[in-house]
Amino acid sequence: MTRSEKKIRDFEEKLKSRDRRILLKAIRLLREEEPWEGAVGMLAELYDETDDLSVRKAVQDFMNDLKDKSAGREVIEEMKKKHKTQTICMLASSCWQSGLDYSGYLNDFAGIFVSSDLEVAIECYTVIKESAGRVSVKARNEVSDILIDAAPSLSEEKAALANDLIMSFRKKA
Repeated sequence: MTRSEKKIRDFEEKLKSRDRRILLKAIRLLREEEPWEGAVGMLAELYDETDDLSVRKAVQDFMNDLKDKSAGREVIEEMKKKHKTQTICMLASSCWQSGLDYSGYLNDFAGIFVSSDLEVAIECYTVIKESAGRVSVKARNEVSDILIDAAPSLSEEKAALANDLIMSFRKKA
């Protein structure tokens, strides 16, 4: 067994315990080391399953403090999964709070914006809006096209957000 496989197995065992002290310690230790592939998914699942507010806060803080660029893809993949709305919202919020550059994932954010409820859409809106200046005209137009195509199916509130994005992206073009 490789060292990383052992880390994953050890972390999984700690998460299965559901003991608050063990969980909080495991998350704290994870914050002190280099994140490894799979950690974000395990934490998203934990957030989804627990009602313990201190554990949820620890997971949220971990996600908000992500600094490893390679974790970005994993965060996006977790946002696309069938998690509870609160979990997807927390993940989306962490994208703009962490300070990582998610501009390469704007089409993903636009798709999540379209398919999610208003709470998640607002978080996606924030990431898209903040990333606008870091992407090409072509990338902005792609996001605008996704939103324009989805406009007829959006709620009034989401349509207003989408329209704001479209207008601001087209101005910069």
